[in-house]
Amino acid sequence: MSASPPPSATRRYDTLDGLRGVAALAVMAHHLTQSSSGPHLFSGASLAVDLFFCLSGFVLAESNLTRLLRDGALGDFVIRRLLRLYPLHLCGLLLGATALLLMVDGGRTSLQPMQAWLAIGLHAVYLPWLGGGTITVGQHTTPLAAFPVNDPAWSLCFEMVVNLAFALVVILACRRQSTAQHGAQPWRAMRKLPLFLLALAGAALLTLWTARTHWAAPGWGPENFIGGGPRVVWGFFSGVALWLLWQRVRDQVPRLHPAWLLVASLALFAREVSPSIWLLQTLVAVPLLVLLGAAARPATPRLDRMQQGLGWLSYPLYCLHLPALMLVNVLTAGHLPSPATVVAASALLGIVLAWAAGRWIDEPLRHRLQQGLQRAPKPADPPLRRRA
Repeated sequence: MSASPPPSATRRYDTLDGLRGVAALAVMAHHLTQSSSGPHLFSGASLAVDLFFCLSGFVLAESNLTRLLRDGALGDFVIRRLLRLYPLHLCGLLLGATALLLMVDGGRTSLQPMQAWLAIGLHAVYLPWLGGGTITVGQHTTPLAAFPVNDPAWSLCFEMVVNLAFALVVILACRRQSTAQHGAQPWRAMRKLPLFLLALAGAALLTLWTARTHWAAPGWGPENFIGGGPRVVWGFFSGVALWLLWQRVRDQVPRLHPAWLLVASLALFAREVSPSIWLLQTLVAVPLLVLLGAAARPATPRLDRMQQGLGWLSYPLYCLHLPALMLVNVLTAGHLPSPATVVAASALLGIVLAWAAGRWIDEPLRHRLQQGLQRAPKPADPPLRRRA
């Protein structure tokens, strides 16, 4: 049996990429068909957002833990996270703002022009619009989301907050002495941090929220926005806790074929469930899926490339699919022959925009800015304090 890679080494998790890509496609199908008169596909895809949070915690612990322990540079971490999240968030903002202003002009939303501009300004800095209102997409009029410019951005708002909390916990509670003590395995220092407690606190608060309000999958609307807090705390820190667990049990986790896990994820997203079942899926099924995905055995080169491609496309698609739907609805205004045509046109436009934004905007911009970060002089390490 070959030796496992050292816990501090960063490796590629192709199956986690595949799970992220499948989840993004399910979210797109859910949003495109929920306002259509046809069948509502993947009506349980709100669980995909919980998968995103858990994956984010796992991957950030894998890729940023050593740097945070070694450098303790909060500003550098925040800049890197903004470089990862904001360019495509801005692309979604520009497309969604265009569609929203056209809807205001066409009377397809109850927002007044000044309210729409205020919502756009709040959206630009990851803040929600809690003023209410309605919007008409297709033949359905629904209440406005907390981020009416681009509904999925609510999760990015919470993602930035929980990322900052993660960095602060690591920097404040884990000193350079711990890193020096554990040498090439700085992950051992993480056992002293309250990350498991944070995950458990998120789970307890989310359970309490669900029991009191009977809301499943909170965070996206003004009336349930506050529930997104415990939802992201559980999701993200359960991912971090899974990464810590993974360092100890990686050789004991069953190595399943990736195809089984991709099919299982689609089954979880297939249909809407009651709040209690959603809570059980969030607390048990999602972390188990991530752990099994991390342990999945290598697939064929073709399947691995497909999973990598899905992972690469997932974030651009998540940011741009709903503005694409809004644009198709407002620009065609009943000219397309059937609801199925609207869904197909929106899906095609969303995928094309996602690929183009990722290829020609996000990647070049992040590459240039990261080069600038690497050329920037690094502060000298402060002297270690002697222990009494």
